[in-house]
Amino acid sequence: MPQGVRARDYYSVLRVLSNASQMDIDRAYQKMVKESAYDNTISRKDIEQAYRTLADPTQRSLYDYSLREVKKKLETTAKHKKMVIRRQKVFEFLRYAVIALFLVVLALFGTRYGYQIKSFSAGDQLYTIGTDQIVGQIEEIQDGHDFGRVRETGCLVKLPNGNEIWYPLAGIKASCYKK
Repeated sequence: MPQGVRARDYYSVLRVLSNASQMDIDRAYQKMVKESAYDNTISRKDIEQAYRTLADPTQRSLYDYSLREVKKKLETTAKHKKMVIRRQKVFEFLRYAVIALFLVVLALFGTRYGYQIKSFSAGDQLYTIGTDQIVGQIEEIQDGHDFGRVRETGCLVKLPNGNEIWYPLAGIKASCYKK
């Protein structure tokens, strides 16, 4: 079958099996010619082409070979598509597994080290983690507060008894939460 020509199954045009004898093809051709006289959906041109191809043994063998090759290509393409779809499903599963693993690690990291990403501001009520006892209220946050040998961000906390005390922000983040 020439390249670029649409593949037609001449056996289905004449309504015979691929292992039909020459006599079966002749009978089918006569029957289809009669049917095409009163049925406009049947193409006389297709019937003629199918008969010319299948009636000649050389052309028929070439046609059978090309038909087998087309079927092989279609089967190969179908197998390839199945393989591609299967591969896409595996990658999609792995993608979701990695996302789930990332979320689990993030949750574990967040519970262990979540205090480092807390933000506090003036006016926040502070409670101790675990005991839920009130520590006090943040009055002021100061960058570079002097804590003896080190200067770091500090918070002025007003305690429940009215006293005020400076705490390093890192210490508050490690031991307190706000409501």
